[in-house]
Amino acid sequence: MSLGKRVTRMLPWFVERMGAGMSFGFAAKIVSLVTILGSGFAAAEAVSGPVYSACHLQIAFAAFAQETPKTSDETKVNAVWSAANANTALASQQYSVAIERFDRAIALSPANPAFFIGRGRAKLESGELDGALEDFDQVDRLNPRSFLAQTGRAQAFARKRKREDALVAFEAAAKLYPRNAAACVGSGFIRLRERDYDKGVADFSEAIRIDPTCGINFMYRGVAYELKSEKVLADADYAKMKRLRHAGTPDPLYARALAFGRLGMHERQLEDLNELVALNPRDAAALNNRCYVHAILGKFESALADCEEALRIAPDAAHTLDSRGFTHLRMGDLDGAVVDYDAALRINPRLAQALYGRGVVKRLKGDTLGGDADFAAARAVFPLVADETAELGVK
Repeated sequence: MSLGKRVTRMLPWFVERMGAGMSFGFAAKIVSLVTILGSGFAAAEAVSGPVYSACHLQIAFAAFAQETPKTSDETKVNAVWSAANANTALASQQYSVAIERFDRAIALSPANPAFFIGRGRAKLESGELDGALEDFDQVDRLNPRSFLAQTGRAQAFARKRKREDALVAFEAAAKLYPRNAAACVGSGFIRLRERDYDKGVADFSEAIRIDPTCGINFMYRGVAYELKSEKVLADADYAKMKRLRHAGTPDPLYARALAFGRLGMHERQLEDLNELVALNPRDAAALNNRCYVHAILGKFESALADCEEALRIAPDAAHTLDSRGFTHLRMGDLDGAVVDYDAALRINPRLAQALYGRGVVKRLKGDTLGGDADFAAARAVFPLVADETAELGVK
């Protein structure tokens, strides 16, 4: 179904949430914006409303979910346009730009909790976890029944490794909106990290009950069954996962590779990346990720071969140059590493991993001041960069 048709089908629910005082003309402008953005709740619907799906985590609908009282339509339209531009920046991972544009929307419409949700999401993705939690707290003050704020809060707590707080927030999000499959997936993944595989299976099964067309849900339950050594059940879920690969949604095979990586199961991650490259030998992103995983595993010749191939396909890919720099660093080739990190940063001066990696190289070469400057710049972009890089053996 086209996005326009999905928006049309959801309009009655959306208008009800916006408030009875909104004119249909203003609603049409909002629907036009949502159509342009191409994001929001998943298309799957039930009697109680649309599913909030792990396959569709953009939140454009949330950005228009409240009517702002005591303002002119022109002011509201300007605020919504600022939020629309912010969502576009967020979708393209331009987090500082998104935050700045949500700031404008909030200045125009400070009583709209949805704009704080959007800014909180941008801060969450950029690693500004305390700032994200402050925005989600503000949403609670404006709208105590916001399941999106609770979902965002849970994700922030999870990234801060406060798993119990995250589980409480995911549970609250699910209670506030029972069609919140994404909350079930989030709590299930925490169970996997805690090696509580039975509860993980239960959470993913609930996500499947709510949202049976999302391959991500079957993927995660399959991983839980695999960790329980229940191969038949795991293979059955993986087969369903592959049947549910659809254009316009995250590729569950790619998502499984990332999940194995987050769980530290890099050999299994490599198997999925091998399959992705076999399916499309010119998939530069898969080649880049396989390069990185090969480097983690100490398979340096394979890592360099993958990075070289990825760069032949996409020569200006800063992330691939960063991966090759990481490979040289792991090999002890400091000169080669700094050349690649410099090249990556010429393309994207705010690439936190490259800044941090170059800082490590500078310190190893005796340039303590230069290394510390790169560390500070990296943390300014992504405050968690040191923790996440340390997990890969780079300190």
